[in-house]
Amino acid sequence: MKRLLVVFLSFVLVGLFSFASAESKESARPFGFTIGKTSYEEALGIAQTHKWRYQEYEKKQLREIDQKSPLRGKNTFVKVLPRDLEGVRSLFMFFNTESTLDAFMVVIDPKLFDSVLQELDGKYRSVEKSLAGEKLSTSYPYALWEEGNIYIELQKVSHFRVRVLYVHKTVYANYREFLGKSYERYRGKLERKNWMDEL
Repeated sequence: MKRLLVVFLSFVLVGLFSFASAESKESARPFGFTIGKTSYEEALGIAQTHKWRYQEYEKKQLREIDQKSPLRGKNTFVKVLPRDLEGVRSLFMFFNTESTLDAFMVVIDPKLFDSVLQELDGKYRSVEKSLAGEKLSTSYPYALWEEGNIYIELQKVSHFRVRVLYVHKTVYANYREFLGKSYERYRGKLERKNWMDEL
């Protein structure tokens, strides 16, 4: 009976440790930020620790928010200009009404697209890829991964704009195109001649 109890307790402990490690691995943590958990104050603290410059904006009107405004941290985003992160152009932290990090975006040097793609492929479970998309269009190349309840998407929005988005699955659609726009009007028109009808 004692031996059976010891075996049973061993299984329970192994199960609990497995669950705890699965829980701790459930969220992606880009640069130490955790989607759905990092508070506004914690996020700004991380930025200040690194001596990164930042400015806060309203999500809807994209207006700058003063540092003394009562609106700070509620339905806003913070644009961060990081120091000493070669190849990273900017970071964006998006906060919900509870002042918790809803999404996190890293804007990177476009030449790093393939390197970041390979890195994310080795780290997260792939969901979908469309690498043959058209840049400067609404169907730009992208790759999507998941980690627990978080989506990670690498987007090649244009020749000069590549970004990685970390976002909770439930609000993914709200952020996928945020700060992006349709570049259709900027795409070069192909020249066409009448004689092409004869080809």
